[in-house]
Amino acid sequence: MDRLVMALVMLVFAGLLGFVAAMLLLQFKKLNDLLKREKEMTANTMGHVVELVTVRRRNSTFRWRTQYPVIAYRVNGEEYRFHVDFAEHWRGKYQVGDEYQVDYVPTEPQVCLVKDFYKKMKSSRTGSGIVGAILALMTINMLWGILNVLIFGTAALL
Repeated sequence: MDRLVMALVMLVFAGLLGFVAAMLLLQFKKLNDLLKREKEMTANTMGHVVELVTVRRRNSTFRWRTQYPVIAYRVNGEEYRFHVDFAEHWRGKYQVGDEYQVDYVPTEPQVCLVKDFYKKMKSSRTGSGIVGAILALMTINMLWGILNVLIFGTAALL
């Protein structure tokens, strides 16, 4: 019975770890797909910060708030919005009304990059990929450990 309880606890933890890994790897894919299309973004326009999204963060000691901008731009009379969630920063860094150049794909105006955030986007992509891959490997290792606990008992883990 103890092996089953231990395996269940490990399975719950592995599930949480796997979920976080999947979210990070999805973020990596999203940013990577966008960065791959950079050469197609031959048209540009000016965009403005229309909204600041506040994000609450905390750890065991502190609580703080950061913000990221939402940039709106117009193409052929239609408004598009780009959530720059990878460029989170302390409050006060971004202001509503700030202007940024937005490069976009002429045939798909919703596919865009803001050049001022390009470096931050690349580092966010790299971090998401590395941490996501490490957590995915840890999840696989935990699942293997669960099999060992169920088949051989806890002695196989020591």
